[in-house]
Amino acid sequence: MRQSETREIDGMKFTVQQMGGKQAGRLFVRLSSYLFPAISQAAGALDKLDLKAGLSGAEVDVGAVGRGLSAAAKTLFERLTEDEYESLLQQLLETALVRSPKGGDVPLWPVFDDMTAGKVLTQVKLVAFALEVNYRDFLPALGGLKGLAAGAASKFVASNTSSQNGPAGA
Repeated sequence: MRQSETREIDGMKFTVQQMGGKQAGRLFVRLSSYLFPAISQAAGALDKLDLKAGLSGAEVDVGAVGRGLSAAAKTLFERLTEDEYESLLQQLLETALVRSPKGGDVPLWPVFDDMTAGKVLTQVKLVAFALEVNYRDFLPALGGLKGLAAGAASKFVASNTSSQNGPAGA
């Protein structure tokens, strides 16, 4: 049975209804063709980090990791055209609702431009919410990447902090 969830994002209430299985599967294939090559490159960049060594004493080639993550983003955005992005976005959000300023829920897609004008981060949060609603069972498989990304960010901050302030204990 299809479920729907409502979430407030940046002061607006959005309701996302799950897609049917076939539609979700087709969209998953399309999304995968863009995301997985980039995820693979990002994971390769993060693999250069020795996350088991912890933050102290670990040698981090921040430049190599940064170049790897940059290459991953480039892979994603070179493949994903503006038209394809809009098509994916529409398919993901076509059954979503938004609470109208006048009251009541209205279909999101016809008012998407007006509701998200100047709010690109809101769009990103909304897409993440819609992906969560529709692909919840798949997201734990990506949890390892989230952990790698968090570790990489921590090491990046630690590396930059120690290089700006001199060696630890100095």
